Amino acid sequence: MRKNFIDRLWLPAVLGLSTVVFSLIILQQLLRRQRIDVQTATRAQALFIKGKLESDLTARIQPLELLGDRWRSRGSMTAADMESDTVLAMSGYPAYQATEWVDPSLHVRWAVPQKGNEADEGTDLGGYPGLRAALQSAADTGRATVSPPV
Repeated sequence: MRKNFIDRLWLPAVLGLSTVVFSLIILQQLLRRQRIDVQTATRAQALFIKGKLESDLTARIQPLELLGDRWRSRGSMTAADMESDTVLAMSGYPAYQATEWVDPSLHVRWAVPQKGNEADEGTDLGGYPGLRAALQSAADTGRATVSPPV
């Protein structure tokens, strides 16, 4: 009678245990697939945001680079010509607060627009460590460089 009782419990126990193990394996596979899907979606969003940021930065920097190229090609220019060119370049980009001309000693010589930026003129930008590196990079490469805010 004892053996008969064990035999009757053996099949349901094995079947129940198999069902639990199988369910856990399926759950693990579902969680792994979900994690892969989340990583794939995150990677796609990161690439989209990276592309968008690069595109926006390029659109903002290009007018400044064109302005610099124009000034280099024309040689010597009057301050009025440079200010006029700067106002024209900034007119299409309301995100610009100001464009400033910095001399080789890293002092601000003029800013456009002058209104609201009067205090900047004469400022020694070499005193800002992160900004000094950005300005040096711009001087070395002749290209626009992104810097931390001042």
